[in-house]
Amino acid sequence: MVDDLYEDALRLLPALKSSGVAIASAVLALDEASEQWLLVLGIPEDVSHLAVLKTIQHVSSEGAVSVQLDDVLLVPAEAHGLRSLVRTAQSPFSRSLDFVSIDIGDRHFVRALAVSPVSPMDFERSVVRVLRSHVDKKNEAISLDPPRHGLSGLPDVVAQSKDRTAFIEVKLLTRPMNQRQLQEILGAMWLLGQVMNLPDTGALIVCSSGFDTQCHVAASSLQSKLKLVKWAGEPGESTDRLVAEFDELMVN
Repeated sequence: MVDDLYEDALRLLPALKSSGVAIASAVLALDEASEQWLLVLGIPEDVSHLAVLKTIQHVSSEGAVSVQLDDVLLVPAEAHGLRSLVRTAQSPFSRSLDFVSIDIGDRHFVRALAVSPVSPMDFERSVVRVLRSHVDKKNEAISLDPPRHGLSGLPDVVAQSKDRTAFIEVKLLTRPMNQRQLQEILGAMWLLGQVMNLPDTGALIVCSSGFDTQCHVAASSLQSKLKLVKWAGEPGESTDRLVAEFDELMVN
């Protein structure tokens, strides 16, 4: 699964850096012939490919990541096609899968995804930062804090005013959120609502890659209690929809 490989890549790159292994570029790419997603690493001229592979194997053996050597393609940083592949890969915030047609050696890649240093936590913070700024500008007495209950899988943020509460979940995904993922999130929100004795709490779910049709159908059936917002946090991207849906739950 590309999502699993992406998450492993995010953990692998810092591990390589801390081990003294320099990587010039990194991108996930779909090889047309094998239909396999590969982590394509651009290796500087003065770095041994064998040393990189040994380090990846060592990091994986420690359990920090589950990247297999078959998942990795090492190419010279100046290899023909690599720069084009990296350049045309989508913005790291949007996490959508970009169609390409680029050859590197004997491989033809048809989709690409930039490996971003932006973590799910970074993305969550960017959403909270937007909402905090909005609340401050409107001078509203609304808190935005993590849940205070020691349960796993809870929503990322609890927004509370004097008479309203909303649970906020932020997801950085490569593909639109599906109904199963939405149901898992709503289940965790229901559990937290029971713990907090707030059974009728609103929910705002923000996903970088949007939602599938079934999710929107579910949201429409819940009317004003569930808000789904596609927001990728890209520079210059409008926050109007994000703050408007938040206001619908907390202010209006």
